[in-house]
Amino acid sequence: EPSRGYIGITDRSYIQSESFITFNKEIGIHNFSIVGGQSISKDIEKNAKEEATNLLSKTQLYYNLFASDLEQTTIHSDYVQQQLLSFFGRINYILADRFLFTFTFRSDGASVLAEGHKRQNFPSGAFAVKMQEFSFIKSITAISELKPRISYGTSGNYSIAPYSTAARLGATMYSWDESPATGYYLRTIGVKDLEWETTRTVNVGLDFGLLKNRVYGSIDIYKQNTTDLLLDARVPSFSGYYSVIDNIGETENKGIEALINSTNISTESGFKWSTGFTVSHNKEKIVKLNQDVLEDINTGLFVGHPIDVHYDYKKIGIWQQSDSALASLYWYRPGEIRIEDLNNDTAISAEDKQILGTPRPKVTFGLNNRFEYK
Repeated sequence: EPSRGYIGITDRSYIQSESFITFNKEIGIHNFSIVGGQSISKDIEKNAKEEATNLLSKTQLYYNLFASDLEQTTIHSDYVQQQLLSFFGRINYILADRFLFTFTFRSDGASVLAEGHKRQNFPSGAFAVKMQEFSFIKSITAISELKPRISYGTSGNYSIAPYSTAARLGATMYSWDESPATGYYLRTIGVKDLEWETTRTVNVGLDFGLLKNRVYGSIDIYKQNTTDLLLDARVPSFSGYYSVIDNIGETENKGIEALINSTNISTESGFKWSTGFTVSHNKEKIVKLNQDVLEDINTGLFVGHPIDVHYDYKKIGIWQQSDSALASLYWYRPGEIRIEDLNNDTAISAEDKQILGTPRPKVTFGLNNRFEYK
């Protein structure tokens, strides 16, 4: 086996700077808290590697790679940089220690997105009422907290590889007139209008506490709409590529979440037993795909269904001896798996594939118990 030497170097640096200012003011029954700030982050990664075979001497390791078969020498280097510049602010206003208002605003600029689409604004607002501060609730001694609330806001996602918006070149070696030559080809397709994936969420909730908060919890009902999904989109194979990252559609999520915590035992000797229970239900579906198509079999995306689905043939049993004549029409024999003929054309083909389900659970729940002593 030929000797081989290899050396690889990776240099990565991540810099983040955050600065903010806070202002608090109380005027009678009015309480204000204001926060404003700015954040910047930069992530740089440099890679270099070299590999060679048929070294002059194995004892050289990787210290003299050019003393080898130069035609088998591989050199590679790379530089990747991405940045995020953000401005943010928040105003909290409490009226008479009963009515709570919150307004937030973010403006984020991501270098990985397309020119003209790098910056996006994300406002949100929330309102809550501390019902336990009203006299008609205070008279109910069993209730220690009762706070209904509602919120609406937007958030964004830019989780794509740097330079996805640019068409990048790659180099390849080939023979030209019996001599080695270097050629260049289009390694990736650039998407010039790639923009933020945006999620709009409305949430209605209730926080509650009973028996001096020995039992407390919350219930939330929410609906989310995400537009301009950042996912891989298939392109025609004759283009020479398989897929490209793009803003390809819209999804909807809606569901309910509940949390209950209880202090079951708390003694003066220091023993405490508490229990926490959570349960949630979420229903997700694709609302829209690009060009108003209803399904994209290549990427496994179907309007009206979750992003992750099982799309395959449906097995409906085993061919029996009594069905041998019918099985032969499908080119099967008794004892083999029977597949549902979805379009009843007496043939099993790709047109018989169907959505069998999704790995997303309908309901999730968790239960934990905590025991403490002193």
